[in-house]
Amino acid sequence: PYHFQTTNLKDVTKEIILKEAFRIIKENGVVIIHGYTELPNFDHALLSIFINWVKNVYTDIETSSERKFKEELLKAGAKEAKVFVYKGHLFGIGYK
Repeated sequence: PYHFQTTNLKDVTKEIILKEAFRIIKENGVVIIHGYTELPNFDHALLSIFINWVKNVYTDIETSSERKFKEELLKAGAKEAKVFVYKGHLFGIGYK
């Protein structure tokens, strides 16, 4: 799949997009976002080499922590936010 190399589309930031999403959805509506978890640092001979390679190759993909993901949803206008992690993917659900 195609991924934007950055979450900034000229002057439109991720924060602006999320705020607009919460502005236009109905009361009790839901906004769902997707992202990637941060890659862990391992002190392991083989895993360290692989993880460092991945970090060097995929420099344009933004990663986030669960806490940061939840804060972004709440800052954008969610009354409640839940974040789930599944195999390196973050799914954030914000309720209006």
